[in-house]
Amino acid sequence: MTDSSKLDRMTNLSLVMSKFSLLVITVAIIINIFSWVKPELILEKYGLGFSLTERILPNFDIYSFSWWQLTGGILITSIPLSSLIFSLWSLHQLFRSYSQRDYFSKKTARYLGFAGWGVIGWSMLDILCEPLLTLWLTMDELQGGYFISISLTTGHFVAFFMSACLAIISRILYQACDIYAENQSII
Repeated sequence: MTDSSKLDRMTNLSLVMSKFSLLVITVAIIINIFSWVKPELILEKYGLGFSLTERILPNFDIYSFSWWQLTGGILITSIPLSSLIFSLWSLHQLFRSYSQRDYFSKKTARYLGFAGWGVIGWSMLDILCEPLLTLWLTMDELQGGYFISISLTTGHFVAFFMSACLAIISRILYQACDIYAENQSII
């Protein structure tokens, strides 16, 4: 296999990954909304869901909620999801840059960093939104029926570690681009 054909394969793969990132964003939004609207289909039948929605909804009778509680639940669970969407959008931009054969630049290093920070934000917001969501869903309960929960899972730790690694690698690549540009100016 020649270097040119390897490069073309890499370019095509990057383009596919770019489009796949957009598909994941769309599916994530749809699954989150349908988890609230049709939980028997999404959560029970197919076992799909996102961490916050999937952890909290099975503990409640969703059919007893008013429309404003459901809307609030969708909005609250969309807060951490928005950070994950930012991360996936950054990956989309990164792979799109790669598909244009822009492999080693400050721009691609920034996209990699944004992807890492987006996952860190998703994990933190997932932890912080859980008490807000459980309070929101139990605010109509009688006194003493309020329920507030908080969770810290191994998934959070893995996400923190992996995304911190991506952010650090991004910073290293960014500095390497500076050094490369400096060396090119000397030559």
